[in-house]
Amino acid sequence: MKLRINAWLERWGLNWEYRPEIRMLAYTGFLLLLAALLWNHLIPQTYDLQVGRISQVTLRSPVQMIDVKATDAAKKRAEDNVPPQYVRDDAVLETQVQRLDEEFARMAAVVRDDTLNPQEKVQRLAAELTMSRLSEDDLRWVATADPERLNTLRSIARSAVIFVLNRGVQEGSAYLQESRQQIEEQVAAFNLPEQEARLVTQLAVDAIRPNLLYDPETTRRLKEEARNKVEPVMIEKGELLVQQGQWITQEVYDRLEMVGLVRDARQTTIYHLAAVGFLLLLLLALAGFLRQYPSPAQKNNKPLLLFLSALLLNAAVLKVFAAVQVLGYPHIGFAAPAPLGAMLVLLLLGRGLAFFAAFFTAVLASVFFNTDPGQLFDFRYGFAAFFSSVSSLYVLSQVSQRAAIFKAGLYASLANALSISAMLFLLPGTTVQEWAHAAVYGLLAGPLASILTLGLMPMFETVFGYLSAVKLIELSNPNQPLLKRLLTEAPGTYHHSMMVANLAEAAAEAIGANGLLAKVGAYYHDIGKLKRPAFFVENQLNQENPHDKLSPHLSKRIILAHPADGVKMLKEAGIPKVIRDFAEQHHGTTLLKYFYHKAQQQEDGSEVLEADYRYPGPKAQTRETAIVGICDSVEAAVRSMSKLDPGRIEQLVRKIIKERLDDGQFDECDLTFRDLERVAEAICERLNGMFHPRIEYPEMQKERKKA
Repeated sequence: MKLRINAWLERWGLNWEYRPEIRMLAYTGFLLLLAALLWNHLIPQTYDLQVGRISQVTLRSPVQMIDVKATDAAKKRAEDNVPPQYVRDDAVLETQVQRLDEEFARMAAVVRDDTLNPQEKVQRLAAELTMSRLSEDDLRWVATADPERLNTLRSIARSAVIFVLNRGVQEGSAYLQESRQQIEEQVAAFNLPEQEARLVTQLAVDAIRPNLLYDPETTRRLKEEARNKVEPVMIEKGELLVQQGQWITQEVYDRLEMVGLVRDARQTTIYHLAAVGFLLLLLLALAGFLRQYPSPAQKNNKPLLLFLSALLLNAAVLKVFAAVQVLGYPHIGFAAPAPLGAMLVLLLLGRGLAFFAAFFTAVLASVFFNTDPGQLFDFRYGFAAFFSSVSSLYVLSQVSQRAAIFKAGLYASLANALSISAMLFLLPGTTVQEWAHAAVYGLLAGPLASILTLGLMPMFETVFGYLSAVKLIELSNPNQPLLKRLLTEAPGTYHHSMMVANLAEAAAEAIGANGLLAKVGAYYHDIGKLKRPAFFVENQLNQENPHDKLSPHLSKRIILAHPADGVKMLKEAGIPKVIRDFAEQHHGTTLLKYFYHKAQQQEDGSEVLEADYRYPGPKAQTRETAIVGICDSVEAAVRSMSKLDPGRIEQLVRKIIKERLDDGQFDECDLTFRDLERVAEAICERLNGMFHPRIEYPEMQKERKKA
């Protein structure tokens, strides 16, 4: 299910996009999240250090002293390196070999007893063999074995036990398994049959007992000697305790605390207040720019949220690279995809906001990648970020397909590498190796920004309900199936739509709205006329008007249906809702005057309801759809005028805008009186350019005289 910002905030009402509470909440959330990302980069480099953070300063010990904790840890390591001590009990070998011999002697005695049958021998063996745990099969085999063979097996078992006990068997549960393995290896050397090998192994294993006994006293003494041999760990005066960019572990923190370099965090209150002030200045600069600069985010909260989200996303990516930088990659900040935010903003909201995003990101990069404790900004990174971002915007401002995003990334990489080279070679002491590392990192920034832009753009389009410039340009391609149909099946409507698009783009840009969106929306606004193209005057081409044979009631049903028909066709073609809104809303709830008056003239006394001759709406919900509605009416009216001059054009444009204003068609969109004035001026300027007077050539004069 697609998530949309409208659904998240529907509890604020239909006009949440223009509510000041939402705007204030957006700015507050942006400030808090930005503070979370920037905070540890803003506080001046002090000695208020904490475990688990990166040290921003190199600190050396001011005194010489014993590092008690490190010394204790070293002694503990030395103590742990002393293995447990064991003492050999030689009596175990003699005792266990003797017990093994006695076990074999008992077996031989039972085997030689001719008074016992085999079953009785098995029972006697089970009762008399006290040391061994032989199986029933082993006992049956012994009961029928040759006494001489048993003597041979005794020698083999005896040698295996002696071998194992001479090597030593420690106390503990693991000794038995290890001893069995050793005995199996010894027995295997004699190549005995399986039954005999199993019997000998079991008898030998049963004879094994630990002969290495743990000696706690010797172990304790050796551990103590090891501890005493450890030299005290000294913290020398001037010794490096923590290096810039190093993680502060508990051990490092303890050493800093030991020599008195850790200060109370309360001493840095003034610096925290300064950091808050800096963040507020950034926010004020951003809010001031949005307030003064005409843009989609000037009054509408939805594009504002998109803009702020793009900035925060870019800041988060910079934060990740800043975290990698302190791990020992001093120039990796140049590889950070700084143009990401500006590219997203340009593709979704326009060029003006994108340039501010580039500037804002440059400031953030200067803070994120600064590693000098004596300053807050490292403008090398800021300059590179701004230069690469602006270079990418130069390419994207002329975007015509998705491949342009990769081209923008290439330009950004080259600009990044050039700016890095210029800056580093101007700094004294820069080595060729340092420059090469930085330049190579710089070449990575553009492709990373392009990949992230392509990956994240669909998410922004879905969540915020915006179409990127790339998507809009794809939709404006004349080879789009619906546009091709419009050209061939309804050429008059196609030409009308192109004219409306031309006017709408200029008018939208004049008030800071999305000109490209208005232009593409105008291409599709009358697509519903494809269902019955001949019923619309621009497609009749001097043919008979079918409405002459229809009643006004039937004619108005055909005409009023084309917005809904357009929405249906666009939906079936997979055109995004943002574009479908132009087809649905461009007429709003305006009155179909011609057929309304015609119905009034034809009706014989019965009342004609005005509501029956109004478009079903809804009214325009955005500035762009409202502008397309104005331009649609203006273009149709201008086309019907016999004589065109600037004065008549302006009078007509203002009349149409006033009629729509008085009719309440702008009640649900964010068009102000100032916006309407600018829209009127832009439309008039564009129309005057289209219909300017032309020079009458001699041939044309002769033809006119003949006529």
